[in-house]
Parts: sequence; structure tokens; C-alpha cells
Amino acid sequence: VGTKTPDGFDIDIGKALAAAMGLNFAVVDTPFAGIIPALNTKKFDIMVSAMTITDARSAQVDFIPYFVAGESFVVAKSSSLNLTQLSDLCGHKVAAESGTAEAGAPCANNKVKVTTFQKDTEALVELKKGNVEIHFTDSPVAAYEVLKDSSNLKLSGGIIEVAPEGIALRKNDAALEDPVKAAFAQIQSDGTYANILKKWNVSDGDIKNAK
Repeated sequence: VGTKTPDGFDIDIGKALAAAMGLNFAVVDTPFAGIIPALNTKKFDIMVSAMTITDARSAQVDFIPYFVAGESFVVAKSSSLNLTQLSDLCGHKVAAESGTAEAGAPCANNKVKVTTFQKDTEALVELKKGNVEIHFTDSPVAAYEVLKDSSNLKLSGGIIEVAPEGIALRKNDAALEDPVKAAFAQIQSDGTYANILKKWNVSDGDIKNAK
């Protein structure tokens, strides 16, 4: 994000939740790899950061499912790569954000080289510099990156590993979790959620589509 005002789907969801609860909204910029510890040490109160819900993470925080997403491959516009599955990463240089599911991409014989960065924006810079061939990231992030720089970037293949993402809160914090659940239900019922999905061209990620 740098010095620019933060924007994106998650930012708008956070703003909408805060408005529904009558609270002030503020962004706490935190490296993804340390975001759960930061939440649990009360550096902020609610995390809306494209976090896939897993058993390991659910043991540390409580989740309110709010979006369905997968993973996508961003490549240079001139790239001839056709990536449709994780194994297609083998033999290629890949950039990903540290602490994410993408950073742990498996490959037979460990022939995939994944370089991790504290921020997705840093991983994208490596792709633009030509230091890596692929930026492997959440599908909404990938779509946003290509939308912002379609003359230099494109998506390779489709969306893989689709799973629900969650708004995270400290465990057993009913005093906060119940109002957040109510606020999310409110923005769903009044159309705010659908409008945000449409604004960022991610309506397919509506949580009602989760299996």
C-alpha cells in the first residue's frame, strides 16, 4: 500500500462493518505472517485480511465466514505459461506473501523456488522486475493486480483451491463476536455486501456460494 490510501474489497468490508456497529474504522498495516499474534495481543480488534479458514488457524482465533476465494497465478503479459494446478509451479521461480497458503506450495523433488515477502505488493514488484516468473496469490488479489495493470500483467489459468475465508476475532470474545456477526448479517440483508462484491468484480465470492 505504501503511502497511498488503502483500498480494496477487504477495506470496504471493514468500513461497512464499522459503520453498521457505529464504530470508527482504522487500518493497522500488519505483515500477514504475524497477523494472528497481533490480533491476539490486541494490536487491533478485528481482522479482515483474506484469511483462508483452516483447522490450525481456527485453534487460535474464531472465524466468521465472509467470502469464498481461491488462489491464482499472475504472470507477465508476455508470458507463455499456462498454469492450472499447483504442480505447474515446478521448475519455476515464484513469489508469494509469507505466512500464506501460497507460500507453502508443494512440489515434487522441491524443484519449485518460492521466494516470500512480508507483503503481496513486494511479491508483485519482483514479478514486474522479472526476478520471478509467477506471483502466486489469493484470487481476488490477483484479479485486482491485473485490473490495475492490465497492460503488463495477466492471469494464467483459472482459480484453484477454492475455500471460505473468514473475519477473525480473538477466541471466545462474545462481546465483540456477536456484534460483528450481527453487523455482517445487516450488510448482507441491506445490499451493502452485494454492492461491495460487485464494485470489486468478485460477486462469485459471495459467501452464500460456499459449500
